[in-house]
Amino acid sequence: MAVLVSGCGGGGGGGTSIDPNSGMISGTIAIDGPFDAATDIQLGLLLGPDFQADQYDLGRVPSIASAGFVGQGINYTFSHLFVSTYSVIVYTGDGAARHIWFQSQPVALGFSTTSVNHVDGDINFTGAGPYGSIAGTVTVTGTWPATGSVFVGVTPQGAAAPLRWLVKSSAVTGGTLPYKVPSLAYGTYSVGLYAVSQQGTVTPLGAPVAPVVVSAATPDVTAVDFSADLGS
Repeated sequence: MAVLVSGCGGGGGGGTSIDPNSGMISGTIAIDGPFDAATDIQLGLLLGPDFQADQYDLGRVPSIASAGFVGQGINYTFSHLFVSTYSVIVYTGDGAARHIWFQSQPVALGFSTTSVNHVDGDINFTGAGPYGSIAGTVTVTGTWPATGSVFVGVTPQGAAAPLRWLVKSSAVTGGTLPYKVPSLAYGTYSVGLYAVSQQGTVTPLGAPVAPVVVSAATPDVTAVDFSADLGS
């Protein structure tokens, strides 16, 4: 999954210039549940007073912002900012296809408050709650790949690609890999184990026969067990 960083500005002027090393907004966006690796996730800043996402887009600006995945979350920092009021967004797509997954409360930078930390939030790629989970055990054979990663994939009904819940080789004991994918919106999912290479090639390794239904009647589905061959 790629993370891009961008700056977006609304109408109304930019504000007064301050020390370019002083204006900073940072925080962590937690990813609840599996993440969508099929599209780029972008971080942006909307500039007040109207916080319109589509008025001005600076594109990818690594010189003023940095972001990186830490576990199931995104740590970010926007720097070299002006005195003004901002809103942090996490979004996918552009133009009419833009979908904002998270928008912070307004963050005001001034001469006495040039740095604001812990502008945190969370996003969920499976939709709005209530949420449940899918858990089980994968019986694995073969050799864990030396590069790339392995994930339990949950594919919502009608979706083209699985959402990813990363798993590690250290979780395997005696040829079994226990897993639990949390924070799944109610719905029907196909489950499987996948490997993804450093080049981004996704290879299915194994899956149960039937789809899994997460619902109010059975929000936390257990014993979704299956076998997977990691290859040699």
